[in-house]
Amino acid sequence: MYQNHESALETERTQAAELSSRTHMKALGYENLYYASQGQGGNSGYYLHLAAEQLYQGRVGMMATSPQDKKSVTETLGKLRSIASNVSDLPSFNAFMDQYNKVVEDASGIEVNGLIDAGHSATHFFWFYLSLYVIGTVLALVGQAIEPL
Repeated sequence: MYQNHESALETERTQAAELSSRTHMKALGYENLYYASQGQGGNSGYYLHLAAEQLYQGRVGMMATSPQDKKSVTETLGKLRSIASNVSDLPSFNAFMDQYNKVVEDASGIEVNGLIDAGHSATHFFWFYLSLYVIGTVLALVGQAIEPL
């Protein structure tokens, strides 16, 4: 049972890291659209708002599955969400990025350790489970050999 929990936790954390990576790529695309529209004389702060929203959503997955204190995670994400929702131009996007980078810097060590620890725990419990399975199989075979037909 514990093995299944650890395996599920490792899967969640891996998926959160993949989501974070994908949302980061989408955010870069929105930033590129903003700068391209600037070159054509447009002023589309909406692209920067979308970029901030993407970065925020990727951070939610990483922080929600990390082994951090859930109360501090909720507070941090609330602040980050508030800043992301107010992005409308380049200065507000830069303010969001400053806060976002601080959050990433503070949390990245814990998140990476959470990914590594889940993998190590799952490996240890795999060998424990496999050992019990082999012992049980041997006992079942010995029991069948001893049992008269």
